[in-house]
Amino acid sequence: MTQQQPEESEFETQWWELDPRSLAVLRVALGSFVLLTLTSFWGDTTAFFTDAGVLPREALVRSPFANLWICFHMGSGSWLSQASLNGLLGLFAIGLILGWRTPWMTAGCWFLLNSLQVRNPFVGDRGDLELSLMLFWSFFLPLGARWSFDARAGRAPWGRERGISAAALITQFGLIYLFAAYYKNGAFWLSRGDGLEHSLISPLFATDASLWIAQAASSYLRLGNYAVIAGELFVGLLLFCPWSVGLIRTFTVFLLLSFHLAVAVLFQLGLFPWIGAILPLALLPKEFWEGWGRRLAGIGDRFLGDKWPREKTQSYKPFRTLFLVICLSLAVVSNLLSTSAGRSWRAAVLLGHAADALRLSQHWDLFSPIPPYYGSFKLTRVGPDDQNTLYFEGPATRERPELSPFPSHRWRMLMIASLYSQFDLVRPGIARELPRRLGLEVASPTQFDYSFRVQVPDEKGALQAPEDWMLLRHGEREETP
Repeated sequence: MTQQQPEESEFETQWWELDPRSLAVLRVALGSFVLLTLTSFWGDTTAFFTDAGVLPREALVRSPFANLWICFHMGSGSWLSQASLNGLLGLFAIGLILGWRTPWMTAGCWFLLNSLQVRNPFVGDRGDLELSLMLFWSFFLPLGARWSFDARAGRAPWGRERGISAAALITQFGLIYLFAAYYKNGAFWLSRGDGLEHSLISPLFATDASLWIAQAASSYLRLGNYAVIAGELFVGLLLFCPWSVGLIRTFTVFLLLSFHLAVAVLFQLGLFPWIGAILPLALLPKEFWEGWGRRLAGIGDRFLGDKWPREKTQSYKPFRTLFLVICLSLAVVSNLLSTSAGRSWRAAVLLGHAADALRLSQHWDLFSPIPPYYGSFKLTRVGPDDQNTLYFEGPATRERPELSPFPSHRWRMLMIASLYSQFDLVRPGIARELPRRLGLEVASPTQFDYSFRVQVPDEKGALQAPEDWMLLRHGEREETP
């Protein structure tokens, strides 16, 4: 017998409360983004995750970037094992979308997605980080309470949509934008106010739309620079506002959706802007579903069922509450430790390891405090008698629009990581695997020159004359600034 759905309009939304229908939207979004993440690696499993690729397991283990967290993808260096694990992750994601055994599907997605990220930390971006964190906090929420196979079967949901479980997810969203605003400091973003301009024109992430805006609206970019900082700070504070929660939270979700859609138009950032735009829909309050979203809720109930499963008595609630308080504290501390002041704390190492153990370490310094470089990569093979073969030169710049694009967004992130001397272990692998990714023949012996032509801004923000940073000379790694 179908149980009656409790009356939801009796009280206004409280700050520590989430709506089960919004959590159902979050569930579908999380599973879909896990599938899209796997799709973004399509064709690069060998290059990114096997011993024959850019980062063999032995090289990773010997580096400072080896993570001792449970990594199933480190168990074997073969293509078959990596593809099998990714296939299993895809099955967990489908189960999460459908809401079948939702807690198990959520846990499976979180474990295997983090395993994938740990195997090669140089191909990820902030979207991967946000997706992983939201999967973690979602495990303690009743994602399967509405519009799911679990709800249709009358299974009692795991977790609660009120209290510390909801507060943790809301706080995590707030931390993202508060610390994103905090990192926009220094000369570019504060004193000169040209951080947005340099971000818009950087070939590493620019789109045609961003280049057009940088030229057509150049006189307004300084104002836009400070508007971005104020907007991120404003959104972060709104998420912690305890008054008029229904109205303010709906407005905040609309702001985040608009902001990230603009980011998707202006920058090539893979899934990041879409993750940032869609996942905050989890914050939509009951007032939205009983007002503007009533028709959408009716469609969901009609096609997916409106059975309201019984609430499960959870005798372990005190332990769960304590665990969530600890985890939430680690998330806050992790953000503080990533600041210049936080890194000087004596307890930084111990607390950082604790956050790493739960995959709660985070930093939101995208495009800040220094915007992305203005420059392009070049890979050539040095043959006999100084006969050089050009394998890749790109991405396109304003001066040279004919240059090649990055093979994919994941290759973009890998090559940008290779600019920094602490990540130089990936440079030989890039020189070896990039030609194969482009469908070019790799000759032997493999003697490569891999460089980055960059224009660094001076103290006034003007781009200086181009200079070449040699990243790999004749197959040997070089130091870079």
